[in-house]
Amino acid sequence: MNSKTFGYKLTVPLFASEKFAVGSKVAFPYENSHHEGTIETMMNNSAVVKISQSPSKALIDYKTVISYKKLTCVE
Repeated sequence: MNSKTFGYKLTVPLFASEKFAVGSKVAFPYENSHHEGTIETMMNNSAVVKISQSPSKALIDYKTVISYKKLTCVE
């Protein structure tokens, strides 16, 4: 007998997320520039990153969501 999930689907993180962890220092392209930051939250196929180094001073301490495919480890 199959049970109903009522729309809930088990999430499976991307293979690309396995090399990252909360607190990891990462580099990524954002708004046509290269930025560096720290992962604050990991989601299914992307991460919330707090920007720490940027060509634009206005983006420092800004949080954004970046796909794991665009992230590279800095450490």
